[in-house]
Amino acid sequence: MKNFHVEEGRFISSQDVDEWKKVCVLGKTVIKELFNEESPIGKTIKIKNERFVCIGVMEAKGQTGWKDEDDVVFIPQTTAQKRFTGDTKVTGLLVQSRGSEAAEAESAIFEIEAVLTKRHKNVIDFEIRSQKEILDTMQQATQSFKLLLGGIAAISLLVGGIGIMNIMLVSVTERTREIGLRKSIGAKRMDILTQFLIESVVISMVGGIIGIICGIGLGIGVGELMNNTMTGGRMEWTSIVSVGSIILSFCFAVYIGIFFGMYPANKASKLDPVEALRYE
Repeated sequence: MKNFHVEEGRFISSQDVDEWKKVCVLGKTVIKELFNEESPIGKTIKIKNERFVCIGVMEAKGQTGWKDEDDVVFIPQTTAQKRFTGDTKVTGLLVQSRGSEAAEAESAIFEIEAVLTKRHKNVIDFEIRSQKEILDTMQQATQSFKLLLGGIAAISLLVGGIGIMNIMLVSVTERTREIGLRKSIGAKRMDILTQFLIESVVISMVGGIIGIICGIGLGIGVGELMNNTMTGGRMEWTSIVSVGSIILSFCFAVYIGIFFGMYPANKASKLDPVEALRYE
């Protein structure tokens, strides 16, 4: 059902289950850590002080989200119950419907629920979850995460824009006499407006470039931290920064500079040259 097959040796048989045999099948990650990628067939490993003989090797599966699918050891269910858990209960089952259509999956769920309810003496002490429900939950979580990040980004842009506007307002105040002098020798309103608008955009662009560099560096740093610290080098966490995201970020920086720089630039362009020259 998980499309996970044996690459070398064999998988656990019904005889292994019936006889509680201490045999195991290993994933690629386990083999790499214990046997340095040598063939483990016929070799012995210890699981909680119990010796198990390796009878098979699973093919490479890769990662699913945070989980390394190759970091697995399979042993017979009865052996696990007898040697480790001391319990006869089964905590989970994986079931596949005959077809991939949604109707067939729903039909399978109803049949499974009916069988389990009957065997559990009409007590519903179990939960059935389909891949569709899991996928819907993941999509909802992803959407919520996107909204959260979007809100944080919007607040950051607003704060940054207000900062740029305040910087430009101070600049206009400090350069009032310069503005008056330029107007007195023939500078038009559009010239003053363009000058301060360009300055605002340049400030925003510099901030955007610094943010892009910091973002790329942070992404690479987090990836290395995940690889070396949290996963112990068993998983490869790759941070991907697309060209499109860089262009989008840079365009937003330019837009913020234009939008929040317009008010100070417009204020500077409307100054009366006589009053501006008198400004102390």
